[in-house]
Amino acid sequence: MNLSPIQEDVLEIISEAGALLLTNFDQEHAITKKSDNTPVTDIDHLVSAYLSKNLREKYPSFGLIDEEQNSNPAERNKEFCWVIDPLDSTRDYIERKDGFGIIIGLLQESKPVLGVTYKPAKKEIASTLYGEGAFLYTDGERKRITVSPSSEINLILSRSRKSTALDKILGLMKPSSITYMGGATKIVEVAKGEATCYLCPPSSPLHLWDLCGTSLILQEAGGTITDWYGKPFNFQTMDFENRRGVVATNGIIHEQIMKVLRDL
Repeated sequence: MNLSPIQEDVLEIISEAGALLLTNFDQEHAITKKSDNTPVTDIDHLVSAYLSKNLREKYPSFGLIDEEQNSNPAERNKEFCWVIDPLDSTRDYIERKDGFGIIIGLLQESKPVLGVTYKPAKKEIASTLYGEGAFLYTDGERKRITVSPSSEINLILSRSRKSTALDKILGLMKPSSITYMGGATKIVEVAKGEATCYLCPPSSPLHLWDLCGTSLILQEAGGTITDWYGKPFNFQTMDFENRRGVVATNGIIHEQIMKVLRDL
């Protein structure tokens, strides 16, 4: 199947969903806590409903898994399945920081074939189709993105996900720089060449919807992504909550990072 028309539809839908986030950005929101103690707002649910409605109307035969819905894992058994995070980094949105965004991935026979992320406050869309490279859209311009060619460890980490194991790793790794951000689109920052490595320890799990679209963007930009044990992600069997950690790199330093993890 030619996926380019699907990509165009997703770019339009995600842009409209991003406009919803911006329209409501300065308002007060009803905030509750999920079972994992992460925040969720009325806007998470609003954007979730908008994305689901529009994607289902255009592609009624596709499965759909959404962070804010009680999704059935069996949706992945359909030939195509959307995997959606309607508001990545809800904390940033609540705190009125610009790191929040939307992530949409598409599985075909359980393998990522499309990934789109949108950071509305930065007017930045990253998009890819399997085998066609990764691209960044900013201010109407489209440019190809590739990972950094550096062999230095320029690390990007989550502001909120701390662990003793990670502290030990940083002591052994001695990174050249560390940047802290919110959200799973840190993986896209590696794809853009803004960092050479993103680490997320198993004790601070990312989810299926965090990884589906972003992992493909990184791989199409020339990077490598595995769990902390060096295994690629299997999106057919992965639990919604991935507890095997994430190592996302420019590929050049991936084995170096894995050696540090093995030596622990």
